[in-house]
Parts: sequence; C-alpha cells; structure tokens
Amino acid sequence: MLGQLEERWQHYLQCLTDSEEMLKKLREKFKSKLLQQSEEFKKNVGELVTDFKTNGPFTSSITPEEALSQIEQMKQRLAKLKEEEQELRRGLGIFRIDHPLSKDIINLEKDIEALEGIWTLALEWDQMFDKWKLTTFANLQTQVMEDYAIAQYKKLHKLSKDYREKNWEIIDSTKKRVDEFRRTMPLMKDLHNKDMRDRHWRRIKDESSKEFDEESEDFTLESIINMHFEESAQLINEASEAAQKEAAIERGIEKVREQWEKVEFEVVPFKDKGKLRVIFE
Repeated sequence: MLGQLEERWQHYLQCLTDSEEMLKKLREKFKSKLLQQSEEFKKNVGELVTDFKTNGPFTSSITPEEALSQIEQMKQRLAKLKEEEQELRRGLGIFRIDHPLSKDIINLEKDIEALEGIWTLALEWDQMFDKWKLTTFANLQTQVMEDYAIAQYKKLHKLSKDYREKNWEIIDSTKKRVDEFRRTMPLMKDLHNKDMRDRHWRRIKDESSKEFDEESEDFTLESIINMHFEESAQLINEASEAAQKEAAIERGIEKVREQWEKVEFEVVPFKDKGKLRVIFE
C-alpha cells in the first residue's frame, strides 16, 4: 500500500515536471511567434507608409471623390494595423517585453487625417461652385459667395504654410482655383448692381461686343465665365459705377420732389402795390 502511494507520488511529480517543461516550451513558442509577428507588423507598417508616400493622393489629377475613396481604403488598412499593434502589445506584455506605439503609425495617421481634410475642402468647393454656376445670375447672392470664397482661401493659405514641406499639390491647386474665383468677385458684384438700367447693359454689350440677355434664365455664372466677361472688367466697373451715381442723383431728385409735393403755398396781393406775395404754410 505504501509502495503504491510512493509510486503514484513520484508519477505525480513527474507529471508536474513534464507539464512545466511543456508549458515552458509553449511559452517560448508563443513568445517566438509574437516576436515574428512583431517583425511582420513592422514590415506591413513600412509598406503602408511607402504606399501612402508614393500614391498619395496628393495631386489634382483625380477627382475629390476618387481621392477620398482612396484615403478611406488607407484608413481601413491603418485601423487594421492599429488593432494588430494592440494585440501584440498585450501578448508581449505577458513576457514583459516593451513594444512602444509605432511612430510611423502615429505620423501616418496625422498625415492621412490632414490629407482627408484637404480633399474634403476641395470637394466642398467643387460642390458649391457647381451650385453657383448653374444658378440664374440675378438670383446669386454675391456677398455670400465672396464671404465663402474668402473663408476657404484663408483655410487653404494656412494649410499651404503648415504643409509646405509635404509638397502636396492639391493644396496649391485648390487654393489657386479659389483665389481666381475670389478675384472675380468685384466683377460679379458690379454686374449684380441693382442700379444697372437698360442703358448701362446696352453700353456693356456694345463696347464689349458681347450679346446676351441679362434677364434670361440662361444668363448664369457659367455663361459669364464662358463668355470671358473678365476681359471687359474695367468697362463693366465703369458702367456699374455710373449706374450707381446716376441712381443716387435720381433718388435725390425724387426726394426733393416728394418734399415739394408736401409744401402748400398761397399767392396774395402785397400791400395794394400791384405786387404779389407767396405765403408758405
């Protein structure tokens, strides 16, 4: 009986020893696998960084919609890598092996976020411009348009300074388009002058050799751009200023007329001297 107990005890101790040895081997295998995955992870991060630097999208050769779709795919790949990184950190932590957050991932995430914001600005500008260019010119809100263009230009100007070293062409190309539009706003506001009369429009048509119907629904921002009204900017400015001055004079005359219409007076003899006197009431 005691002999069997001793035998079983020795068997139990051997099982413990074998289990510890097996566990040790499994731990080493698990550790080795984690370290291998860590190297693979670094390789995948490097490939994504290279892909981003090579393919962007950084230029206006593609549409904003295409660029944002491409960026979304990169964001998904980046999100997957971040999940892998967290798994690695938890696994290596068991062995007290430090695995700091990847600086490449941190920097790449910042760049992708910035580039997405830039392309979103480009998309918003295209959508707004497409809306404006098809609107009947008489219905355009030129002050709102100018305020929006100025605000977008300021954002892009700051971005061009913040990311100058990146050489992302999309920033400068979008900034240029917004600036070109911004510079046409004085012309648009001259044309949109409510004081313009038929004679002023006739002058613009005759002297610019451009024929159009300013009251037509087809007279849109797009048609003005296509007809190159900017070539006659000085003429249009002179006609608009003349219309404004003439309208001011007309309003002044009308005000005087209204005032005199309210004045009542009476003509009476003056001291029996054969003269007349005007009495205002």
